[in-house]
Formats: sequence, C-alpha cells, structure tokens
Amino acid sequence: MNNKYDLSDRKIKEVMSTPPSYINKDATIEELVEKFKEEHFHAFPVCDEGKLVGVVTKADLVESIGGKKKMSDFFASHVVDLMTQNPTSLSPEIHISEALDKMMSQDIRFLPVTDEENKVVGVVSYSDIAGEIAKRE
Repeated sequence: MNNKYDLSDRKIKEVMSTPPSYINKDATIEELVEKFKEEHFHAFPVCDEGKLVGVVTKADLVESIGGKKKMSDFFASHVVDLMTQNPTSLSPEIHISEALDKMMSQDIRFLPVTDEENKVVGVVSYSDIAGEIAKRE
C-alpha cells in the first residue's frame, strides 16, 4: 500500500525555499534587525561572498542584548560577532526524511542548503516540509 505522506523518495531541492534570503557577515546588527522586520524569518544564513559562514537567529539577537550598556555600540557591531559559526547545512540532494532526522536530532527548525562550493542555494524549514505534506492531502 502506498502512503501518500511518505516523503522518503523526495529530495530537499524539491521543497527548499529559493532564492535563499541571507545576510552578509559584515552587515551591522541594525541592518539585521531591519531584515528580521522586513522578511519575517526567525533565522538567516550568514554569508561571505555567497558562501555559508554562519547562521544568526532572533534568539541570538535577543540573548546578546542583555547587559549592553550602550545600545548604539551594539547596533553598530556586526553580524559576524553574533552568528553561530560552522552551522549544519544540507545538500540539495539529501532526502527529506534524512533532513528531518538531522533537524529533530539537533533541535533545529531551519537549515541552509548549500552546493559543493558551500554557496547557499536555498533554505529548508519545518514549514517547507509541512507544506509539502499538506499538498498531499
């Protein structure tokens, strides 16, 4: 019997969000805040010349605000100082089920998708995968 919810034969490239939205590592925290406001995402890949160097989340931003004496200095600092380095990423050729396993085991709701040269080609989130399941209803 064929299960319509079975995604084992589907690859991430079929459900990832493209074009990817990312932020440059040299962007200021003020620019990051604006990007979060404009694009309504909870996280962004951080890139240097298109290559993945980190990930930054709204939680990273909020946690780093605590204890800052001069907010103007904080907002002038750069994303590279706030990001998580060496993030987990996925190949576009990975199966959705494998990606879900990785996301759940690491408690991550969003992952960048990179090519062989580590360039960000998309992002995938639980929402993208849930959307694919909903299409099968």
